[in-house]
Amino acid sequence: MNRNWFKCLWILGFLGLLGYFTDNVGFYGFFGFFGSLAFFGIKDDERLIDNINKAARNAFVVSMVICITSIVFVAILRQKDLLYYGIPVIFVAQYFTFVASYLYYDFTGR
Repeated sequence: MNRNWFKCLWILGFLGLLGYFTDNVGFYGFFGFFGSLAFFGIKDDERLIDNINKAARNAFVVSMVICITSIVFVAILRQKDLLYYGIPVIFVAQYFTFVASYLYYDFTGR
C-alpha cells in the first residue's frame, strides 16, 4: 500500500519552536507547516496523487529558476551575503508555488 507522505509535513511545524529557544525569528516560519494538517480529512485517490505530482513539478521548476538566478547574481555581484537571502526565498517560493498550484489543479479539475 502506498502511503501519502504529504500528510506528514505538519511534523516540520515543530521546528518553529527553535525560534523561541534560539531567539532566531526565522524559525517561526516553520509554524506554517501545521497547515498541512488539513489534508488528514481528505481521502487518497488517483486525482489527489496526480494533483500533488503536478504541483510538485511546478514547485521544482520555480526552485531551480530561483536557485540559478541567485547563483548568477552572487557570481556577478561577488557578494556571498546574497546567498543568505536566496536560500529562504527559494524555500518560501517553492512552498507557495506548490500550494497555489495544488489549489489551482484541485479547483479546476485539471
